[in-house]
Amino acid sequence: MGAAANTGATGPIGPTGPTGATGAGATGPAGQTGPTGATGATGATGITGPTGTTGPGAGFQVINFTAAGGENDFNVTIPVAMANDNYGLVWAPAGVSMIPSLDLPNLLPGDRTTTQFRVVTSANLVAGDRLTFIVFPV
Repeated sequence: MGAAANTGATGPIGPTGPTGATGAGATGPAGQTGPTGATGATGATGITGPTGTTGPGAGFQVINFTAAGGENDFNVTIPVAMANDNYGLVWAPAGVSMIPSLDLPNLLPGDRTTTQFRVVTSANLVAGDRLTFIVFPV
């Protein structure tokens, strides 16, 4: 006779056994980089700087002076009168036979007015020498 058939009721499932030790295998390759996150919110607007001067050239005037010859203490006329006699001056040679030392004094009454300024050179200018002056408000 053969083995008896198991015909009884199935019992409950037994408890899970303990977890086994971690394997000692190599770490797998790194995964792909994820997508870039959304752009953050825009920061607050910074403080506004002071307003600059307005108008064409912001009050600067360029004067091209050509010597008649022999000048060494002379006045240069400002084309458009300045607001007051407190203004800045710079100069550059613009075609001179020799580069003189040059002073733009503001010591005596009349050295600078709203319509002209005084120039003193270390040597007489030669006819045709050219100097460029820039007059600007300060």
